[in-house]
Amino acid sequence: MERMLLSSQIVEFKCPYCDRRSASPGGVRFHVKLTHPEKVDEFNKKHYSEMEAEFKAKFKE
Repeated sequence: MERMLLSSQIVEFKCPYCDRRSASPGGVRFHVKLTHPEKVDEFNKKHYSEMEAEFKAKFKE
Protein backbone atom coordinates (compact mmCIF):
# COMPACT_ATOMS: atom_id res chain seq x y z
CA MET A 1 0.00 0.00 0.00
CA GLU A 2 1.35 3.41 -0.95
CA ARG A 3 0.90 6.14 1.60
CA MET A 4 0.51 9.77 0.62
CA LEU A 5 0.64 12.81 2.89
CA LEU A 6 -1.37 15.94 2.33
CA SER A 7 0.68 19.10 1.95
CA SER A 8 -0.50 20.18 5.40
CA GLN A 9 1.01 16.98 6.84
CA ILE A 10 4.45 17.32 5.28
CA VAL A 11 7.22 17.62 7.83
CA GLU A 12 10.45 19.37 6.94
CA PHE A 13 13.67 18.65 8.78
CA LYS A 14 16.05 21.55 9.34
CA CYS A 15 19.82 21.29 9.37
CA PRO A 16 20.97 22.16 12.91
CA TYR A 17 23.97 24.04 11.47
CA CYS A 18 22.31 26.27 8.84
CA ASP A 19 18.91 27.09 7.33
CA ARG A 20 18.79 24.17 4.86
CA ARG A 21 15.62 22.04 5.02
CA SER A 22 14.84 18.58 3.70
CA ALA A 23 11.81 16.33 3.43
CA SER A 24 13.63 13.50 5.22
CA PRO A 25 16.27 12.96 7.91
CA GLY A 26 18.41 11.18 5.32
CA GLY A 27 18.34 14.30 3.18
CA VAL A 28 19.61 16.36 6.10
CA ARG A 29 22.32 13.78 6.82
CA PHE A 30 23.44 13.86 3.17
CA HIS A 31 23.54 17.68 3.30
CA VAL A 32 25.55 17.65 6.55
CA LYS A 33 28.03 15.18 5.05
CA LEU A 34 28.62 17.43 2.04
CA THR A 35 28.35 20.90 3.59
CA HIS A 36 29.43 20.42 7.21
CA PRO A 37 31.76 17.38 7.07
CA GLU A 38 33.34 18.26 10.41
CA LYS A 39 29.90 17.90 12.05
CA VAL A 40 28.88 14.45 10.71
CA ASP A 41 29.67 12.51 13.89
CA GLU A 42 28.00 15.12 16.09
CA PHE A 43 24.92 15.15 13.85
CA ASN A 44 24.61 11.35 13.90
CA LYS A 45 24.93 11.22 17.71
CA LYS A 46 22.79 14.22 18.68
CA HIS A 47 20.21 14.79 15.96
CA TYR A 48 19.67 11.98 13.46
CA SER A 49 17.89 9.42 15.67
CA GLU A 50 15.36 12.01 16.88
CA MET A 51 14.64 13.15 13.31
CA GLU A 52 14.30 9.55 12.13
CA ALA A 53 11.84 8.71 14.93
CA GLU A 54 9.70 11.75 14.04
CA PHE A 55 9.79 10.77 10.36
CA LYS A 56 8.73 7.16 11.07
CA ALA A 57 5.98 8.29 13.44
CA LYS A 58 4.47 10.41 10.67
CA PHE A 59 3.86 7.28 8.58
CA LYS A 60 2.27 5.33 11.44
CA GLU A 61 -0.53 7.89 11.89
